[in-house]
Amino acid sequence: TSSTTSDITVQGNLLGIGSDGVTDITTSRGVLFNSNSNILVGGSDPNLGNYIGGIEGVSITMIGVTNATVQNNYVGVGPDGLSAVSNTDHGVQITNASTGVIIDNNVISSNDGTASAGIYLDQLSGDVSISNNIIGLDANGDVAMPNDNGIEARNSTTVNITDNVISGNNDTGLYFHTLNSDGFIVQGNKIGTDISGQLNRGNGSYGLRILTDSDNHTIGGVNPGEENIISGNVNDAILINGSTGHLFFNNIIGKS
Repeated sequence: TSSTTSDITVQGNLLGIGSDGVTDITTSRGVLFNSNSNILVGGSDPNLGNYIGGIEGVSITMIGVTNATVQNNYVGVGPDGLSAVSNTDHGVQITNASTGVIIDNNVISSNDGTASAGIYLDQLSGDVSISNNIIGLDANGDVAMPNDNGIEARNSTTVNITDNVISGNNDTGLYFHTLNSDGFIVQGNKIGTDISGQLNRGNGSYGLRILTDSDNHTIGGVNPGEENIISGNVNDAILINGSTGHLFFNNIIGKS
């Protein structure tokens, strides 16, 4: 879309998916927003969501946007919520000082290209909320439909990651790294289990991986429901290397 455009709504589309809901109609690009404002992809009504798959690239790209909501979409998954219609790069990519971004109640799975992520964040300056999504499983929160990583963030600050299921991915569930990836709040997530928090749906490597000057994150909290369940992952539940200043509260690690 043009960088001069604002007030954009994208709802109820099949992008890269045939009318039968399962056929991969490969296309090179999903939806790209560049310096736009007031964007709505999907909506609060689940019937307004989009189904995006079969993309040879990133499904939803936001570059330098302001006030954007991505809600009730299936990315990499067909309308039945069970069929993989894989994308070859990130499911949702947000970059270049985007602010006021909400990613809520989506299914983001089967984005399984090398080093791809369900959600990829880079060079963000804050006010980003990622909540109530299923990342790496089917819409029932049960069967693995892996991304490579679940959520990857670099060079970003002040991101809230709450109440998601981040499981079944090929590599790491949550991966924070590189200078200035600081001050995230991670609360109420299930990382490596099914949606119930009871069954093992581990990520293929780490649950949470924090590297190289990614500092001062809050993992869990003091109030009920703010604890994370980090369990069932193939390697360590949590790996921290080259970063400092984190606060961990009341998380359930290694069992549900």
